[in-house]
Amino acid sequence: PPGASSELVFYLMQPNQQMARQITNIKKYLDWDEIPKPILAMHVRHGKTKFEAFYIRFERFMEVADSMRDKNGRAFKSIFLFTDDMEVIEQVISDKELRRRWTFISIDKPKFSQKGWDDSKMSKGADAFFSI
Repeated sequence: PPGASSELVFYLMQPNQQMARQITNIKKYLDWDEIPKPILAMHVRHGKTKFEAFYIRFERFMEVADSMRDKNGRAFKSIFLFTDDMEVIEQVISDKELRRRWTFISIDKPKFSQKGWDDSKMSKGADAFFSI
């Protein structure tokens, strides 16, 4: 029947009780209701990808993000950033114009770092690498 596959996917994607609690806790930690909407999820993989696949600069990710719209045609205001590249994190931290345009959110702690991880950059209510 029409729509059956989308109903099946919707059913299969429902979180169990434990996952639902974890999602609720993460949303509280991030002050989810205070984050400007809509939110674009962005995964910037630069780790081994630099050597195994076509490398896409972070600036290119941001150019595309600027042109994207949600299903209602609204420009995204925030980016939920997932990355394994400390250089991307440092670029976001240091670029005031980028932060003026976007609110960045993340729960990631990079798996590696050429320059070392700085736990002092962690702050509640924003993310694991900087506070907006």
